[in-house]
Amino acid sequence: MLVHPMANSLPIQKNNMFSRSPIFDFDDLINVDEKIIMDAITKASNGDVATALIDASTAVKALIFKNMPMRRSRIIREEVNNPRLKLVGLW
Repeated sequence: MLVHPMANSLPIQKNNMFSRSPIFDFDDLINVDEKIIMDAITKASNGDVATALIDASTAVKALIFKNMPMRRSRIIREEVNNPRLKLVGLW
């Protein structure tokens, strides 16, 4: 199993002795190295990034948009502001 370098910097759930899965809040992305953010954004589809950003904090949105090309940023901003996508994101 391949583990992304970002997983090593995340807190580990310790309340279950059989589970050591990384648990983090989306706002924890602020503390992740920007190279890792850029790598993750590059591998994700526009739709996945837009869905993830629907309820993201302003700081996380700024970090994500800062680490992608302006054209892609503009496309994803339009998707995030699309009311139909917001309804899909609620499920």
